Amino acid sequence: MQLVKTWSDAHPGHVPIDIHVEMKDDRVTEPMFLALEREITSVFARNDIITPDDVRGGARTLGEAVRTHGWPVLGKVRGKVYFTLDNESFRADYLKGHPSLRGRLLFTPSSPGQDDAAFAKLNDPIGDATKIKAALAAHMIVRTRADADTLAARANDTSMERAALSGGAQLVSTDYEQPDPTIGNDYTVRIPGGTPARCNPVTAPAGCKPTDVENPALLAVRAR
Repeated sequence: MQLVKTWSDAHPGHVPIDIHVEMKDDRVTEPMFLALEREITSVFARNDIITPDDVRGGARTLGEAVRTHGWPVLGKVRGKVYFTLDNESFRADYLKGHPSLRGRLLFTPSSPGQDDAAFAKLNDPIGDATKIKAALAAHMIVRTRADADTLAARANDTSMERAALSGGAQLVSTDYEQPDPTIGNDYTVRIPGGTPARCNPVTAPAGCKPTDVENPALLAVRAR
């Protein structure tokens, strides 16, 4: 996290960075969640983080706020980070005592209609296409994958990648930012146009340009 913090401080105009947290323990407890949140706040100041409380605002629930108003506009959250929980199995425990994620730092994997419906983890862009469309209609941030378990890469099969990049998910994960010489081909995944972020092909307004999202001028290194 410290590496992200250092880079973020030096490039204050960046789009919000998602830090996706996968907890490897088979069982978690509230003290473990609190220790994780303390670790986060030991690196990032509160003003550096987009939290569920920030997105909820004065709405009754986080899901209601996102469905009605969406996430904060890009101009208000440049230079910030936010944290998403990978583990669906820990969602209920993380919500316990924190309805609609009140007071929490991470966004939980959820579905439209749930009180915490701000972030959806839908890793199969082909099989989950209908669910992705529904989550986008509810103004949720969606994470999907361009490949998984090395299968697509080894077969040099780009069907999953094409679905991920055209389906509207805001976050697309890959294990292959660079070619892997051990798999016998040059499979890689790139955002079309070569920018780290771009206009969403499903939800962006007409006329949106990549520089409206990731403008190199806003990434100028801050003088120290």
